[in-house]
Amino acid sequence: MGREILGELVNPSISTTKDASLLEVSDIDKKWIGNYSVKLNYGETQGLYSGLTIKIMIKKDSILASGEGYQIGFKDLLSANNDGNKLIFNQLKNLEGNDLGSTMKPEFILIEQGGKYYIQSEWIDSEFVNKKNNLGYEIEKK
Repeated sequence: MGREILGELVNPSISTTKDASLLEVSDIDKKWIGNYSVKLNYGETQGLYSGLTIKIMIKKDSILASGEGYQIGFKDLLSANNDGNKLIFNQLKNLEGNDLGSTMKPEFILIEQGGKYYIQSEWIDSEFVNKKNNLGYEIEKK
C-alpha cells in the first residue's frame, strides 16, 4: 500500500485567492466539500500494477490534490473557480513531488452530473483502461 499523502496543512489559513475570479475556499458551495479519489489503471505490466491514484480533498479552509503512481507523485495546494456544475482548479503551490501541475491551466476540473462526479486533467492520459465518458473519468466522493 502507498502512503497517504493528503493530510492537514501546516498553515491551513493560506489564501486561495490569486485574483477576483477565484473563490475563497469558504465560498465554495457545500456540495463540493469532501474527499474525492480515483484509481486509474494502465493494466498489468510484467505482473505488476501500473497506474495512478488521484485524490482531491476539499475542506472549508484548503484544497489539496495528490497523485501517487508508478514513478510519479505530487501534492499540490489548489485554488478554485466555480463554473456552474464545474469546479476548476489551478495550482497555487506545489507542496511535494512533481511540479508539472504548475504548467497545467487548469490542473483539474471536477464536474457534478446527476449526483455523480467526474474528473478531467492533463495528469490523466488516454492510455488508462478505465472507462471515460464525455464528462471525464468518474471519481468517487466520500
